Amino acid sequence: MTVTIEQYSKMVDDFAWYGIGDIFEIAKAAKLLGRNYMTDIAERKLLLMNSKK
Repeated sequence: MTVTIEQYSKMVDDFAWYGIGDIFEIAKAAKLLGRNYMTDIAERKLLLMNSKK
């Protein structure tokens, strides 16, 4: 499996904002990229919450 940061970012956005996607695929991609998917998802959810204020 190869994934770019752009693909990973879209996966995280879709999951955090729309509830679409597979958390296990996101976790695999994050591991390949050296990212922390839990932090990335939390940051995106926080952005969404702040944008609704």
